[in-house]
Amino acid sequence: MKWVLIITLAAMSSISLHAEKEWVNVYPPLDQFENNMGLYCFDDLNCIAFSRFSQYRYILKSNDGGKNWYIFSQVDFYYRDFPRIHPFRTFISDSNHVYTTYSDDITLDKSTDGGLSFTEVDFGEYTEKEGGGFSEFNMYNNNIGVGHTHKNIFITNDNWQNYEVVDVPYDYFLERPFYFLDSNNIIFSNYEESNYNKEYTLRFLLYNISSKEWSVYSNVEKNDPINGDPRIWEIDVVNDSVIYASGVIIIENSWDAEVVWKSMDKGKSWKKVLSNINGYAHYSGLDNISFRNENHGFACTNSGVFYETTDGGETWYLHPYFPEVRGTLPSIVWAGDTPIYKASQKGIFRLETKSSVTEISNSENIKVNKSNNSLEIAIYDDSFANYNFLLYNTSGQVVNTSTLESSMGYIYQTIELPDLINGVYYYVLSSNKSVYNGKLIVIK
Repeated sequence: MKWVLIITLAAMSSISLHAEKEWVNVYPPLDQFENNMGLYCFDDLNCIAFSRFSQYRYILKSNDGGKNWYIFSQVDFYYRDFPRIHPFRTFISDSNHVYTTYSDDITLDKSTDGGLSFTEVDFGEYTEKEGGGFSEFNMYNNNIGVGHTHKNIFITNDNWQNYEVVDVPYDYFLERPFYFLDSNNIIFSNYEESNYNKEYTLRFLLYNISSKEWSVYSNVEKNDPINGDPRIWEIDVVNDSVIYASGVIIIENSWDAEVVWKSMDKGKSWKKVLSNINGYAHYSGLDNISFRNENHGFACTNSGVFYETTDGGETWYLHPYFPEVRGTLPSIVWAGDTPIYKASQKGIFRLETKSSVTEISNSENIKVNKSNNSLEIAIYDDSFANYNFLLYNTSGQVVNTSTLESSMGYIYQTIELPDLINGVYYYVLSSNKSVYNGKLIVIK
């Protein structure tokens, strides 16, 4: 089948969409071996970041929306009277209540003065067990909190002065992310290996604190060995109804599909709103997801790949690859309407505007935007096909060649254009099944 698109760049008919942006380094890494332990913004201006290298833990703060940072506190763990010197992640309840977990074992540091000082919470016999620390930790408020391993849940009602331990049923395996339905009900992501012959490989479990009962809360992906093995890496609860989850579907030949699921009913039902093959290392996928509101959000890999949506996941903009930010344990947060990013060994970045972007075509299978020196093209074709892009001038000379990938949904990919003079240009966008022709009129 042959589709023809006639594209005219006319100022009167173009619709302003979003700005063309780039990640700007606003604070370099403290050390070449620095690990990212967390990044948070309380409002438009006040943000806090956590770093570790060797036996040191640092807390950085910003009071101007992430433009400038300073070291707020520094801790040397070399002289601690217990052997645990590897803090892993930090969690925020509010500007005063800060919590740090450890990769070595089940231990918690808590602060009630915004990270200026910490006290240790010891979990007795559980602290001494081998097998690492908490898989995930979070606070519902300043008193109620939960941390969990794959097989145990730790619950407090008094900010870890006391706690109870709940055994996870033997046939359940808790993945890392979880969220609070309310103060009495906790929703855990549950992954089941396909050899258990479960109908659903990926689902959510509910634990009721009062009744101490478990139940299946919702199902996400069915057991389908042919079409892939799904995992959820991160959850973002945007408001009382909307939740986004990011992760991976591992498919044949070790290719990975970057995936975002969306729920409009607090996680009772889920819809896949992004699925795109990246072909990176096994178990890649989308490591972090963060939404400013229910429409505008980011999802990213630990390989420097960023997706942005401004319409609740209906369309996604795939940012140009920026290797300078590539690092493990990525975090994206929002200082007002500005995204801030941090990754291990890379420092802190702010997303800043370069130029405006306008929409110049919107059809059933192809969407095209134009910025100063690039085209953004989204191809809706769930076969994940490769498309060749050729741009010609009126003399028939090729002035640009590129390769794009289709996806399930509209994911914008950027094609950098040469410095074109005024005139008419033609392009061909083709796969082994489809051909799209277009005309681009450049008027400066």
